[in-house]
Amino acid sequence: MIVVCDAVSGFEARIFKGHTGMVNSLAWLDETKIVSCSEDKSIRIWSMEDGACLKVLSCDSPVYTIASNDNVIAAGCQDGKIKLFALNESGDWEEIQSESPLSCGRGLPVTTIALKDTMLVAGCRDGTIKIFKPNESRDWVEIQSEPPLMVDGDVSTLDFSPCGTKIAATS
Repeated sequence: MIVVCDAVSGFEARIFKGHTGMVNSLAWLDETKIVSCSEDKSIRIWSMEDGACLKVLSCDSPVYTIASNDNVIAAGCQDGKIKLFALNESGDWEEIQSESPLSCGRGLPVTTIALKDTMLVAGCRDGTIKIFKPNESRDWVEIQSEPPLMVDGDVSTLDFSPCGTKIAATS
């Protein structure tokens, strides 16, 4: 279950029900919609206006973490895969197919994810941090770093600096 409250009064504004497993994360798409992910292997887009589920997107394993911007939803899954969905010209959400699937590697769960403009950063269960961005052909690719970006333990939180030039991580 998801509860949205008024930040000034604290009063409940809307309750969202529909996931059949624990809801792990949510993000605002804009002032009128939120997106959530769950153990039930689904991503749901909700209307703030009437509480309706506008769209259900499916994944192959439980979805642990989610991030969004105006036209992209990024989801980190238990199987280590990162799913990207984009708003197409007809206003519907569709999965972005990459030449090589985005993942944490070695099947380790994606524990946290952040999206800023056209950059995506994912934290993995083994402490690895991976950065992705679209190339000239709009295919999302990993930006390699030497040595690889790592923290001690699971990556629990990631965030971009306001201008998007730095990434902070916690473990």
